Amino acid sequence: MKVFTKIWYSQLIWIFFLACWAICILKGVAFSDTVYLSNGRTIEGIIVEEHQEQIILDIGFGRIGIKRKDISRIQQANEKENKLLREKWINKQIELKNKEQQQARLEQDRDRISLYPAGGNAYWTEVLLNNKVKARLILDTGASLTFISPEVAHKLGIDINSIKKTCEAVLADGSKTTVKLINLKSIQVGKIEAFDVPVAIMNLRGEENKDGLLGMSFLHNFKVNIDYEHQTMTLEKRK
Repeated sequence: MKVFTKIWYSQLIWIFFLACWAICILKGVAFSDTVYLSNGRTIEGIIVEEHQEQIILDIGFGRIGIKRKDISRIQQANEKENKLLREKWINKQIELKNKEQQQARLEQDRDRISLYPAGGNAYWTEVLLNNKVKARLILDTGASLTFISPEVAHKLGIDINSIKKTCEAVLADGSKTTVKLINLKSIQVGKIEAFDVPVAIMNLRGEENKDGLLGMSFLHNFKVNIDYEHQTMTLEKRK
């Protein structure tokens, strides 16, 4: 008899412990009003209006009306539980909004630019220089500098003769030449822009090179992905 009493007492303690544990867990759960429909489905939310023919249920991202003739039964949560659910919805909305803003910032830092054939394996793209002059520059990932022609420099209002800074440029055929060197305030390609970009001024051979080359002095600011099949280039700002 003493052994049985001891076992029964131990079981009571264990049941009491489980009950306390369950209560602690359930305190963190946001309950909702549950509407059981005649077709066997259930809809959860918060009942905000009750009318003779229908109820209005807030489901977190809008409100819906449910006809009473379609309802089998309703299990309502208490006010405290509904408050917890509303807080959960608000936190979820904030989380979604933050994700949308993060995605929007990511899209601002990334742009897909069209490329156009320029003869051979070369492609050109349109750029905006100093936020005022458009030019067609050949994409050249092998060029350490970006090049513009004297004509483009003139459109930008640059006095070439007054430029004292020079550097030695190696051309595609291996020959070397001295070129004038300046820094443009900005170069924009699509929605992407780089500032204070070193640029060399020189005449390039070939009609397709008329405006210049878009080289690494601009491109090194970005992660560059070139899709030759679809003739596009993706630029993404480096973090």
